[in-house]
Amino acid sequence: MRSTASIERCARSAELDEETGLAYYGARYYDNKISMWLSVDPLAMEGKNMSLTPYHFTSNNPVMRIDPDGLNDYFSEDGVFLGSDDSKDDGIRILSTEAWNTLSQEDEEGNEYIDKASGLSASLLASESDLSTDAILSIYQHYNPTDLLLADSKNITKGGFEFIPSFNGNDPYLRVHVETNSTLKLIDHSSEIISGLIHEKQHYSDYVEMGAVDYFRLPKNFREVRAYNSQTTHESWNNTRSEFQRNVLTNAVPFGFHLPIILPRKGVVFPEVELN
Repeated sequence: MRSTASIERCARSAELDEETGLAYYGARYYDNKISMWLSVDPLAMEGKNMSLTPYHFTSNNPVMRIDPDGLNDYFSEDGVFLGSDDSKDDGIRILSTEAWNTLSQEDEEGNEYIDKASGLSASLLASESDLSTDAILSIYQHYNPTDLLLADSKNITKGGFEFIPSFNGNDPYLRVHVETNSTLKLIDHSSEIISGLIHEKQHYSDYVEMGAVDYFRLPKNFREVRAYNSQTTHESWNNTRSEFQRNVLTNAVPFGFHLPIILPRKGVVFPEVELN
């Protein structure tokens, strides 16, 4: 691959690198076979942007704001992860193990995947499948960024996830609002699952770092603003549906949270996103 010293920035054109077979955008490489960038955007790490993560700045993409890296994920009826397809979607679909074994292929590195057309025709969205609670929790566990166990809340009025601290000697855990998440189709979108879990991860991290006593001494508004900030600046946020974002922001405003205004650098085009 080329040295960074010889890289020229280019926002919207690419050339085929004959040595690797990858699309070269002047800043980094893109693999068309798996629809994924292979490195972090160098512009996000330059000069005055050192205080920002790549996802704050350009959502890790010099061409568009959203990286096309959300693949459809496939799980068995028992909630066991099977693999992904070659699409640009972030769907969660249920496919029998037998169908996966028949339809899946191997890429050059030996990783199994399924092409989008075959996968969609042979599968159902998670919310449309008759899954057991254990299978649903297994799907959520696949995306769980913490070491906490998951448990069904059995609450039909709330959605999302909830960090439950240690109480009466019990270990902390993450409560999952299984039924409502299925009704809201949250379980059909990996980006939204990850986004919700990132929120709770921030609560858990603060709880562990500060200790229970100091954590609960903090005003709830402060705790929630930290969690919403982590959620909305994580890479998953830009791949969530507009209705999901509206719900999150509606819940966040009473705590005093507002999305930060981040001005794009010259040459970076941000698409308009309607949140209300």
